[in-house]
Amino acid sequence: MEYLLFPKKTYFLTQGYGQGSYSHIYRKALDVSSVSGSKKIYAPFTGTIQKKFVSTPNIAYTCWFVSNEKVMCADGEKRYAVIMMTHPNEIKNIKVGTIYNQGDYMFDDGTSGGVSAHLDFEISVYDNKDDIVVDWYETPDGSYALYNAVDPTDYMVLANNTKIIDAYYYPLKKSYDFDRVEDIINKNYYYSGGTYELIYEKYLRTTPKLGNNIVNAKDVDNNTKKLLVSDTGKAKFKKGTIITSLKVYEELNGRIWGSYGNCWYCMQNIDGTKNSLKV
Repeated sequence: MEYLLFPKKTYFLTQGYGQGSYSHIYRKALDVSSVSGSKKIYAPFTGTIQKKFVSTPNIAYTCWFVSNEKVMCADGEKRYAVIMMTHPNEIKNIKVGTIYNQGDYMFDDGTSGGVSAHLDFEISVYDNKDDIVVDWYETPDGSYALYNAVDPTDYMVLANNTKIIDAYYYPLKKSYDFDRVEDIINKNYYYSGGTYELIYEKYLRTTPKLGNNIVNAKDVDNNTKKLLVSDTGKAKFKKGTIITSLKVYEELNGRIWGSYGNCWYCMQNIDGTKNSLKV
C-alpha cells in the first residue's frame, strides 16, 4: 500500500495560496524550496508522466504525474492522484509515458520561468480512474491551475523522516501543516468493495479490530443465514460462497476484511495468504 507522499525529503515552504499570496491567488499551489534543505524531488507514488508543457526557459516548464493505482490519502481513503509540478528544468528531457516507482528520484528544483530554484506543485484526487483530468486552465490573473485541485494538506502526507524546516507562510500568517504517515496510522482504511469467492470456510466476526469475536449464527440477518454453515452455532460462510462486499477494510499490518450484512470475514491474512478471490 502506498501513501500520497510529499515529494521532497525536506519541507521549506516559500509560498502558500489564496487571497494575499504572491502568485497563487486563484490556485491551490504550494511553493517549496531547497533553501537549507534538499533540492531533490522524488516520485510521491508509483505513476506515469502523462503530459508535459515545455516552451522557452522564460516560461515555466510543467509536467503532470498520475498514480497508476489508488494511493492512501491523509483522510484514510484510497484514491487516484495527480500532481502537477512546475519549474524543474529537467522536465524538458523526460518523455511522456515514463513510469517512476514511489521514491524514485525525478529531478531537482528548477528555475524555468525565470525564478529562483524551487518546486511549485498542485494535486487533485479521484475516486474513479475514468474521471481523471490531466490538464490546466487559465485563471483570472493569467496563471494556470490544475483542474479539480484540492488543498494538498488535506490529502498528502509527509514520510516519517521528512524534515520540516518551515511550514509557515508569513504574508497570510498561516501554517500549511501535513500529517505524517505515523499520524494516520490508526485511522480506518475503508474502500469500495467488490464480489469475491471464498477459498475456505470463514467465520464471521463483529469487526476487524475484534478479530477473535466470532458472531453467533442467530445474531446475523436472515439473508446472511442462507449462506452459512451453522451447525456449531457459530456463523461461518461456506467454502466457494460468492459474496458482494459493500466495504473492504485494510489493516495497516496487511490483513484485509470484507463486510457482509452486519458482519465481517477475513479475505486475506497478514502474510498475504488469500482467503477470497475477486470474481
